[in-house]
Amino acid sequence: MKTPENELLKMDSNLQKCFEDKNFTPNESQLKAIVSTDDPLFLTAGPGSGKTRVILWRTLNLIAFHDVRPDEIFLTTFTQKAALQLKEGLQGLLSIASKYTNRPYDISEMYIGTLHSLCQKLLSDRRFNSSSARGRRSVLMDEFDQYFLAMSE
Repeated sequence: MKTPENELLKMDSNLQKCFEDKNFTPNESQLKAIVSTDDPLFLTAGPGSGKTRVILWRTLNLIAFHDVRPDEIFLTTFTQKAALQLKEGLQGLLSIASKYTNRPYDISEMYIGTLHSLCQKLLSDRRFNSSSARGRRSVLMDEFDQYFLAMSE
């Protein structure tokens, strides 16, 4: 049975030091989500409950203390403002982790952005084209664009 004590045992001591540097004390649910790395994570919580913070700390834990490459992770949200906050927040946390791991972290190859831009990226990625040829770029259309396209045909 998983208990908070078991979750704490799985936590790297350097992660605890990072918590202390940021003066962050996760509650039981947050800690479980941050240190649980074996399964996918599904967070259900209301506004202002710390979901973004938990996602950032879990991502830090995976990259800095479980050797997951940043390009194997994508962080997505609904707004560009929130995506920028994710990127800046992760950079800040990784700079703290660098003090304890003595390693630099490069997230330039990591996808952090909106859900819509991720879908656009997947649609236009040539790796999914059987010939890998650069074809006509896919375009996402809103309702307004769709209406005028339908009217012009």
